[in-house]
Amino acid sequence: NRSSDLNLRRLKASANQLIQLPKSLLKMKFLEYLDLSSNSLGPTPHESLRHIPKSVTNLVASENLLLSLPVPFLQVTSLKRLVVSRNCISALPDAASWLVPHLESLDLSAN
Repeated sequence: NRSSDLNLRRLKASANQLIQLPKSLLKMKFLEYLDLSSNSLGPTPHESLRHIPKSVTNLVASENLLLSLPVPFLQVTSLKRLVVSRNCISALPDAASWLVPHLESLDLSAN
């Protein structure tokens, strides 16, 4: 465990008008729960969505401006629960993009 790594397990970053994610998220090697709801992520895909640590098992990105389910969300290999409700999602990525073998719950309601 390097001193520059953060030991956070839960991060609630909702309602902050975020339009992109900081690269420093990648230093949170133990992060399991990430709440990004009620921000301004999307509508165009942004490379910063790749900054979600692979350790995240629960990701909440409801009430943003997403037009499609972002491929980087589907590449968080530890992900078990993904909530992307109340966005504007009208398209899903092709099956080859889904790298989430442990996904148990996907909430796409109210899109």
